Amino acid sequence: MITASGPRPQAVLFDFGGVIADIVHDDDGFTVVAEEVVRHIGGALPIADVEADIRAGARAYESWKQSQSRRIHPREITYTEFWELVCCDWPEAPRRALLENAAAAARLCECFETATLHRPAKPESRDLLLALRTRGVRTALVSNCLAAEAARRQLRADRLTGLFDAEIYSDEVGIRKPDPEIMLTAVRAVGAAPEATWFVGDKYNRDILGARRAGLGAAVLMSSPGGPGTPVRGIAADAEIASPIELLALLQ
Repeated sequence: MITASGPRPQAVLFDFGGVIADIVHDDDGFTVVAEEVVRHIGGALPIADVEADIRAGARAYESWKQSQSRRIHPREITYTEFWELVCCDWPEAPRRALLENAAAAARLCECFETATLHRPAKPESRDLLLALRTRGVRTALVSNCLAAEAARRQLRADRLTGLFDAEIYSDEVGIRKPDPEIMLTAVRAVGAAPEATWFVGDKYNRDILGARRAGLGAAVLMSSPGGPGTPVRGIAADAEIASPIELLALLQ
């Protein structure tokens, strides 16, 4: 049974992938990214080798993200640090070409996220956000991501741009969930009180834990195909839902 205690919130914060949007991995996207990287380094390395290194770097980044979730104040990786995971064994010239231009590293991170990871909006997300706006509930997106511009591109494609009162991305603020500060940044951005703010996420060790650390009024877990993440001792959700629209039942 869906339950949550306390009055109707002033604001609701949402995770992106797994909550507002589905997560679809695209294995063919690694070739697309490899071709773009090879163009950037002037064809200095074969595409097949670059693709293999991008895949190795992506696996290392996944492990890095898991380790950050064990920290009290986890940070987000920088754009150049991500590409260092890819090109650590390259000859000096192509490695420098990839790492010494921060703007290019950021652009290539956006390419990586856009090509290898699709986050189409869940069918009910737009209706939910419009309903919350009608009810006077402020909303914010709080997302751990490598490239905010890739997320914004997806929001535009799904007609969700402008439906959040604030959008907070880890690569732009430099910290990741479950650091409470990234959630409190969103709370301040929408002008709400932490105790009158709810968070909806799909992972215990990032979303629910972060909401508890931030002292938010409620933490709601949404089920997702990727599972609820790593359990955290003593941390539980106030409510569990299966789809975005079910959140409205908690606001009655």
